[in-house]
Amino acid sequence: MFNSLQHTIFWAVIFVANPAYCADEYGMAAMSLKMGTALLIVVGLILVLYALAVKKIIPHQKTGKYIQILEMRHMMHKSSLALVKVRDTELLLSISPNGIQRLAELEKDSTQKEFAELLDENQ
Repeated sequence: MFNSLQHTIFWAVIFVANPAYCADEYGMAAMSLKMGTALLIVVGLILVLYALAVKKIIPHQKTGKYIQILEMRHMMHKSSLALVKVRDTELLLSISPNGIQRLAELEKDSTQKEFAELLDENQ
């Protein structure tokens, strides 16, 4: 039923988290230390599982030389909006199970000032 690693982990957790064992042979400090150790083990396992889940659910997006994903917004269950930059053109895309559709093409206006430029002018 148990393999050797599962058996070892099971008994380690039982031994560490057993307050009756600590109370008989050791004092309150030892019992607190064992309880703290058990808490660290549980928190560590939760963090490891979270890291594995994030790595599997959200794959790392690589940015290329000409195509960049600027932003993704999930709208409904299986649909989302994506703002993608291809060279100097920004595209607003709709992504759904039915496919990918271009909603708008946003070109950067050369007369439009950046926020930092407007801030410098007003100071």
